[in-house]
Amino acid sequence: MKETTKKHLSLILRIIVAVVLLAYLFVKIDIMDVWDKLKNAQIGLMITAILLYAIICVMAIIRWNLLLLVHKVRVSYMRLTELFFIGLFFNNAMPGSTGGDIIKAYYTAKETKTHKPEAVTTVFIDRIVGIIGLLTIGLFALMFNLKNPAFQNIAIFLLCLFVTMIIFTPLFLSKNLMKKVPLLQHLIEKLPFGDMIKRIYHTFYTYKSHKKTIVYGILLSMGLQAIFIVAIAIMGQSIGMELKLHYYFLFIPIIATIAALPVSVSGLGVNESLYVYCFSLVGATEESSLAIALLGRLILMIWSIPGWYFYMTAGKNKLSEQEIQQEIKGFQL
Repeated sequence: MKETTKKHLSLILRIIVAVVLLAYLFVKIDIMDVWDKLKNAQIGLMITAILLYAIICVMAIIRWNLLLLVHKVRVSYMRLTELFFIGLFFNNAMPGSTGGDIIKAYYTAKETKTHKPEAVTTVFIDRIVGIIGLLTIGLFALMFNLKNPAFQNIAIFLLCLFVTMIIFTPLFLSKNLMKKVPLLQHLIEKLPFGDMIKRIYHTFYTYKSHKKTIVYGILLSMGLQAIFIVAIAIMGQSIGMELKLHYYFLFIPIIATIAALPVSVSGLGVNESLYVYCFSLVGATEESSLAIALLGRLILMIWSIPGWYFYMTAGKNKLSEQEIQQEIKGFQL
């Protein structure tokens, strides 16, 4: 089967998953009640939550720049801002086979002549550092909710992810792992994203001698994720939902981590279903939970608009998804 056909089938399947999950929610939940909550939301609180995301954008760009500097890839903050928003736009507002990380990787590689592979994989290292920061927040929040039996499945999920990180981080820091364990290399090559995993592995090793950068990156990740969680909590207040803040700090990391998996288009359906499931555990109505999910997506959609502008004004540097995918494959380590 041709690679293009595989990508089209993958996209179709992800669209089907999104449609099925959303259809299930819309049948199960009183949509008119959700609409009433949204239209009666306090505008002042909504605007506050939306504006908080500006701080998140700044912190995310600073984190990305720190990772790039390890490879001596110097890009102006203005250009990084453009690339960041383009990636945000493709991740949240453009359903397609090419995600925002691939788009960012392509344009970042164009900013350097000598470190293209490193520039490409730094985009994905940035995502990994972000996930580590997100899960760390979730684990801290879990400590305040260990006695609640309703969170048993959540606790197991978070602990499994934590153990996975503990196991695989030392492996990624082993320079000759691929040579020492040929079977591992063979297995990775069989995976759909095998080439990208190998690139990330080689680039990740570079950071072994830059531990401070990784620590700063994780701290920035925790900070920006905490701000996003507070923004979601404010959105919850805007519709009159009174929940303790630590519930948000427990649920949002899990929701964001699972929704980031390429199961559906832009996490549609998956994200909303997880909000309904998680927040119902602490007494929130399904309608309120879905309303919060939609308001959280609203924040991302609004901040994706600058990315649309930057991409549309890219001019001659703007390529099709197929061309970008082909270019990325050429950046070998």
